Amino acid sequence: MEAHGPDEPADHCLLRRPGGHLRYPFRDAVRLADQLTRYTRAIEGDLFLRGIDLRDLLRPGGGRSRLTPRRLAVVLDALPGDSLYKTAVRDAIDDDDLVRMAAQPTAGHGRWSHTDLLLADIIDRLGHLGYALRAYEKPPEAYRRPGIPGRRRRQTSDAVKAMIRAIALEHAELHGYSLDDE
Repeated sequence: MEAHGPDEPADHCLLRRPGGHLRYPFRDAVRLADQLTRYTRAIEGDLFLRGIDLRDLLRPGGGRSRLTPRRLAVVLDALPGDSLYKTAVRDAIDDDDLVRMAAQPTAGHGRWSHTDLLLADIIDRLGHLGYALRAYEKPPEAYRRPGIPGRRRRQTSDAVKAMIRAIALEHAELHGYSLDDE
């Protein structure tokens, strides 16, 4: 009998879906068991932080947290990028595979953490500060966030431009400098 890997089960393990497509019913279970074996401590730590007991997986009915293999797989997939589990998976990737993966185009961007959003806000604020200090001629574009389309800039009316110019002249006069000196 020929040996088969977890992604290629023997023919007697295959099920046919309507339409003739083959389905491997145990592939997901084998992957989950592999992840649990490799990263038990990280997975248990992440689940503990979310109020889920990994031991519930072995208890009848999934225990108090009603943890099933499917639910565990969903929770693991939904963990943020800085979780213990996803960090452990990333740390296990060797450098050659990491270089190969980095060369591939991304299918999209994951959800941003609170820290990522704060950093994007800081970038935006520094850009506006640079504009206020006249380091830039035009106000900078907002730093792109995934899932948020870029905004189009509206044309400023002549009346608004005149009002801004009047305020700037008044400010210059009040503080003893001239806008024409620049």
